[in-house]
Amino acid sequence: MTSTGKIEEGCRLGRIALKLVEKNASSLKYKSVVVLVVYQTIFWYIEPLQSVADSHFHGYKVGQQLGDLLFSSWNLQLSLLLNYIGGTNLITLQKAIKECSVTTDIQRQSLLPALILLHSQVIVLTQGLHVLGTRIVDNIPTEAELVAKVGDVAHFRCHKLVRAFLFRQFNDLLDEIATSELTPEDRLKLRPMLYMKILCEGLTCFLCSREAEEPAKTSLIEKGQSILREAKSLAKHSSWNWQNKVVLLESMEMHAMGNLKEAWPVYISSIQSAREHKFIHEEAIASELTGEYLFEMGRHSEAYALYDHSIKCFEEWGAQAVVKRVKADVQSKFGTDVSHLEATNIDSILGISSIQQTGAIQKKKRSSYGNSSDVGSKKTIDKGTTVEDKKGRKKAGRGGDERMNLAFQLKKQNPDMSLLDALIAGGFIFPRLHADGVKTSQVKDTDDILLSQRKNQLNRRLREDRNRKT
Repeated sequence: MTSTGKIEEGCRLGRIALKLVEKNASSLKYKSVVVLVVYQTIFWYIEPLQSVADSHFHGYKVGQQLGDLLFSSWNLQLSLLLNYIGGTNLITLQKAIKECSVTTDIQRQSLLPALILLHSQVIVLTQGLHVLGTRIVDNIPTEAELVAKVGDVAHFRCHKLVRAFLFRQFNDLLDEIATSELTPEDRLKLRPMLYMKILCEGLTCFLCSREAEEPAKTSLIEKGQSILREAKSLAKHSSWNWQNKVVLLESMEMHAMGNLKEAWPVYISSIQSAREHKFIHEEAIASELTGEYLFEMGRHSEAYALYDHSIKCFEEWGAQAVVKRVKADVQSKFGTDVSHLEATNIDSILGISSIQQTGAIQKKKRSSYGNSSDVGSKKTIDKGTTVEDKKGRKKAGRGGDERMNLAFQLKKQNPDMSLLDALIAGGFIFPRLHADGVKTSQVKDTDDILLSQRKNQLNRRLREDRNRKT
């Protein structure tokens, strides 16, 4: 149903399937496959990508326990793919893919073509385009070997597009982009890689249109606008996953159309949204594009600050080869001596308030207290921060726990999101959520608070909000 656009109905049936599989022992043995199908084909539309990755990992653990090695393996591989799309550190991801390859070998399973292609993509983003297809890494086949064997698969074309954008090597891709349309079959195969394809294809169209001559310029802008409309339609079902992408595409459209003054606040909003929704790689992309915009506007000090922020975000993502490309671009624009540029604070550009900065500082302090004998001895009373009790646990200050505030907002915006997913997306961590032999009623977060208590707190916030409206 979701493939035909009936997403709400598909999600309703997906939730029913997940409940039915838990009913008795005879149905429980199918849980791994149900998790695989429901999250791969349905819930990726509406739930935070990071949460969907966690759900697939849970499907992997369940399958291992029940002896369903095939669907367990597929769940693990999809979890890794979603972690890539969600912005997980690429070095960490490469290690996880290597471990997955060893495990599947032992269990006489095979890696999905999508994961083999992902491994090649990670190697290229960390080491550079020169390693593409030249040698086998981690004893996993190369992209070239796979494509030669199974043909020009949809995932390969998607990765090729992402690389072209990140390394700014479009070459012969523009004609292909301007005329390409996904077939229904490709659209099904690409789930959930559609996120990456839509974003990078749209950005490429708007970026390249600036230097293009007519009629190519108009063709690229129209293609970008078509992609933007598709992103907006998907954002109706998940603002968490799509908001920052839509806003960035809107800013690039304004830039391409010559509406430079109007584009500025939209560019900034795209960076803020990517940060809020924990897409570090997309924060890097938005920051670099905003830097390019500011450089074009002659605001060189601010542009340099945005480029620097982009480099830091790409480094955090682990894309060292992309970092090298951005640094070279910055040097070509500013030279090696940047002493003439005014020092510009990135937080002031992004409009981060003093309260938000205080909250970030307190968060760092709380983590450092855990390594000292003064745990619990420091307390804050700033609005929007948290207070620690004698056991070092976070307690709500006058502004409440910022993680709970975010979970509350997410649940309000996405009524279909479960309480657990809202809490996780808000920033709560439950280390033993999927641990063997641990009941849900025993699960606690990193502050030693039961999951059930957190759910009750969130429910109470939602109930109070409804009561205020009535």
